[in-house]
Amino acid sequence: MSEEAEAATVTVREIARALGLTRIPAVRRALRENWPFREARCRGGRRRLYPVASLPADVRAALETSPIGEAPPSSSPISGARARAREAAPDPAPPASPVDPALEAQLVRHFERLPAVRRAKCEALSAVFDRAVALAARPRKTSMSMRSALERAAADAGCPRSPRTLYAFWLGRRGRPGLKVLPRRLWAAALAPRHAGCTAYAECSPQAWEAFKADYLRAEQPTAAHCHRTVLRLAEAKGWTAPRTPATFLRRLRREVPLEAVVLAREGREAVARLRPAQIRDRTALRSMEGVSADGHRWDVFVRWPDGRRKRPMLVAWQDMRSGRILGWDLGPEETSDAYRRSFGIVLRDHGIPQDVVVDNGRGIASHAITGGTPNRYRHRYREDEPVGILTRLVGEEHVHWTTPYHGQSKFIERAFRDFASDIAKDVRLAGAYAGPDTTKKPHNYSSDAAVPLERFRQVCADGVRQHNARRGRRGMGMRGRSCDEAFADHLDPAAVPRPTGFQLEQWLLKPKLVTARSSDGSVAVGDRRWWHADLARALAGRPAARRKVVVRWDPDEPERPALVERPDGRLLARAELQTARPVFGKEAGEETGKAVAHLKKGAREQLDVHRTLSAAELAAMVDEAAGTEPEPEPQPAPKVVTGAFGLDPDPEPAEERESPVDAQILDFLRAAGGGLL
Repeated sequence: MSEEAEAATVTVREIARALGLTRIPAVRRALRENWPFREARCRGGRRRLYPVASLPADVRAALETSPIGEAPPSSSPISGARARAREAAPDPAPPASPVDPALEAQLVRHFERLPAVRRAKCEALSAVFDRAVALAARPRKTSMSMRSALERAAADAGCPRSPRTLYAFWLGRRGRPGLKVLPRRLWAAALAPRHAGCTAYAECSPQAWEAFKADYLRAEQPTAAHCHRTVLRLAEAKGWTAPRTPATFLRRLRREVPLEAVVLAREGREAVARLRPAQIRDRTALRSMEGVSADGHRWDVFVRWPDGRRKRPMLVAWQDMRSGRILGWDLGPEETSDAYRRSFGIVLRDHGIPQDVVVDNGRGIASHAITGGTPNRYRHRYREDEPVGILTRLVGEEHVHWTTPYHGQSKFIERAFRDFASDIAKDVRLAGAYAGPDTTKKPHNYSSDAAVPLERFRQVCADGVRQHNARRGRRGMGMRGRSCDEAFADHLDPAAVPRPTGFQLEQWLLKPKLVTARSSDGSVAVGDRRWWHADLARALAGRPAARRKVVVRWDPDEPERPALVERPDGRLLARAELQTARPVFGKEAGEETGKAVAHLKKGAREQLDVHRTLSAAELAAMVDEAAGTEPEPEPQPAPKVVTGAFGLDPDPEPAEERESPVDAQILDFLRAAGGGLL
């Protein structure tokens, strides 16, 4: 056998030593993985030689980095002198060979979960191996074997571990890789203890365990003690085996059932969402008025309304997302579209048109008047011919951002509402009217009749909003101790914020409604209100229903104001006046109506006289004159070819009375001959 063939084969003992194993595990792996080999004669019989090129990658790497791998044995018996020389040769320093990423992650994860005291002990023990490697790597005359080096290093460091145990760590044991095949950064992790402590568990029947989970994982959130008593009762009746304490069940529950599943069963989906921290959104890149958010807040204060009702008011507010400043607000009994319209009108009038708007899909903000024309608001029925809402008209449907309802983390304004609930609602000027956030947190001086007048509460609310905007020392993202007013002014670019004109404000802040005008007079009605103008009659009266659809914009707060009547595409038709109801026996109202009708008739007659310059008699005379001068129509020439139409005579003669063409010819011949023959 050639020297190349001898150098390319190793025995199972050499493989086991390179892997840090004993001979038996190496033989079992060779048989399990079916390693190719060839047999060679040796003293005492035959042995197997494994080609290095055909071995697995990890085995080849271990052979290359081991002392045996540097000089593989030949097929001839190893002499005693050569074996003694190998035993005396020191182990080299551990190589920087690549490590399996999964193995490295497993070692590091286990090491990081240890207490700091245990990690420090592992680091100290790895220093002993550093010293041993240095002793074994000295020049040949002063070097020593790795086993002796570990014994010397342990003695110098006062390590309580025996040299045999340390050498086992170096070579590897019980499925754990040795330090000799690992890089230095993983030594401490490989030396970490692996014992798991006590692993004995109390006996428990599967039926008892399933019964405990079924009882404990309920929305009623029963205690573990109650569930344990239920299981014991069932176990006694059915012969199950159950632990004696509920803590045993809880430990097993934490070990086997994920926390997310337990929270979902006992607390619901929202509680599961709270297991993940809220998203952090950076608003420092925004400018003032680049984005605003709006929402409603129910006050914890009872207010006496002008009609005598006692009710907690609803605040609708708009906030600048960059500075947190409250830009506009309104009070009302409910969160309606009118409240959003009025409060947004303040924003438009005082600050301009925002670029983006963040809202939820509540009934008020998602109404046709505010966000009509936005198909993705998921509230109310979307219609192709619905009037375009004020937000859709101003910022566009792509700049209206919808958030999750009842999810305060989605809107910046919820943070301001928390301040309002503590600062404004508990103001000393509202003492006695505070009701608490719910029925379980009412103050001890709560009274079912106490309430503050609406105007008084409006004054306190306005003052509280001003104080909120002006309070300094804000520690939010990008505030740097400034107030909301100061931050708003510092980040405002007036040239980048468009301002509406007077007509635009008048048009946008009115409430729109798509209606069909009356065919007879062109008047439009919304509820019990009716508007009319002469231009409506001229443009809409007598038209088909599809041509009489218009958008009426009116002010619900001031119904006496004229309403704007527009085409669905936005073209203004007229400013229609409100047709108010009059008393039945009102003489003045009747006279006024009569004068208006007479004036209308007179105007119609004058317009008719202007446009009708030719009378009917004159037009008739002109028609007669034209008819007399018209020539008689020339007769049509007889056709040269006549097509017979047989069987179409409506009143045919009897067959015996009809004269055939042949008989007629004979009679003509006899008459021509002189009639003598007749």
